[in-house]
Amino acid sequence: MLQLISTIVIAARTGKYCLAFIEEHGYGSEPSPLLHLLNLLKEIVAVLPQSEVKPLCESLLKLMTLNNVLVSSCAMQCFHSMFVCRPRTVTLSADLNARLITALYDYQPSASDTQPLRGWLSVMTQALLNLGRLDSLLCVGHLPRFFSVATALWSSDKVPVVMSVTPSLASLISQCLEPAFNKPENVAAVTSVAEKITRSVEQSLGYQTVNAWKYVIHLCTTLIEGVGKTRPEIVKNLIKSLASLRVSPRFPHEAEVDFAIGKAVRVCGPRFLLKCIPLGITGREKDSYEFPYSWLLPILRENIQNTELGFFIEYFLPLAQTCHSRVPQCKEEQDRVGFRVFDLLQRQMWALLPGFCKCPTDVDIAFKKIAKLLGHALTERPDIRMEVMAALRQLIIHSKTDEKIRIEVSRYAKNFIPLLFNLFTTKSTTDEEESQRESVFQTVTYYLQVADIELLHSLFDKAKEKMTTASASLKS
Repeated sequence: MLQLISTIVIAARTGKYCLAFIEEHGYGSEPSPLLHLLNLLKEIVAVLPQSEVKPLCESLLKLMTLNNVLVSSCAMQCFHSMFVCRPRTVTLSADLNARLITALYDYQPSASDTQPLRGWLSVMTQALLNLGRLDSLLCVGHLPRFFSVATALWSSDKVPVVMSVTPSLASLISQCLEPAFNKPENVAAVTSVAEKITRSVEQSLGYQTVNAWKYVIHLCTTLIEGVGKTRPEIVKNLIKSLASLRVSPRFPHEAEVDFAIGKAVRVCGPRFLLKCIPLGITGREKDSYEFPYSWLLPILRENIQNTELGFFIEYFLPLAQTCHSRVPQCKEEQDRVGFRVFDLLQRQMWALLPGFCKCPTDVDIAFKKIAKLLGHALTERPDIRMEVMAALRQLIIHSKTDEKIRIEVSRYAKNFIPLLFNLFTTKSTTDEEESQRESVFQTVTYYLQVADIELLHSLFDKAKEKMTTASASLKS
């Protein structure tokens, strides 16, 4: 206890000494002594008592008005060190932290001063992150102004400045804004702030910041992930804007937009995404086969998971069937382009099914609606057989951690396993069927893991009986 009291007393005296030294030597013509002191202060400011920290911060801000580059830089380093150390409230309270954030806006360097401006951005970011630790709601209230100031820097012609903006804002979204949504009492205020921030970012997708689009889109991805989980409607217009850019002529950042849209699929789900960006395919098109949003299908395939299997049945299945029905029609009409386009589209839509079978949220309701159709596809549709088997394997994989999935998959084992056995034992008539044999075997192996023991015994007895009959037939 005595040691703690002694430490507090020493810290207070040290703070008083530093303050007196700044007052005495801070405004002279020779800055060397002051610079040495500021280097010391940078190391100890995070452990000084608030009674000394407050006047010291006021003195540091005053020093930054002297227009001495070295002194201003050292003063900024003191602030940065204090915020990065995440001091206790006895050193820096939430109220003082917030006041310092407001005061530091008056010391924003010119857009042409690359290094000081990057340093200022870093200090402000750390100040907000520390405030988020002390008082999340107070921190969130300060975010819109900083986002407005920071996003304006994307129009800078200094590449290092442009590059510094995105990491700063991304850390504030993931560490301050996103966690604030988890507190029910903050939801209304946080939602309002999220809307303002999203508008600031969306406005940065204009042509005045064209050179920074790559970095803006990266931040859009973070924003979709941070806000879309709890308030997807906030990022709806942002997703629309990204899609509009994606289809514009000679757009140079398709890969970045694809990643952002993929994140939207994972976080908000395919149903929400297609409300934002309609696919624009009916399967009844004639003559014109230009589908400007068909690039969504590969992105959906790679990112769909943890969503409603029912949405595939409700939306994609009828569309795939319509496209499939057009294939023979186009062939009969000798429409080679339509034949290839609709065949590709129906295959791409069926390729989404394995994603819908990765932890489906409604498997107990939806799977029984499609089980019979999947069985028919296994035997009659070799063109989509691989996708159907991949979907079954995904269900079985995730049945190990989800009892609802296990019950549904196990219930239909008596239907699917015999079909798979027949596929495996039937002699292939085409190269396509031969290439599918290994997948059929893998799917059988997976399905046997979740089948009832009685069914396994029954299947074994039947297989043994067939082998005995076949063996006797060969001998005779």
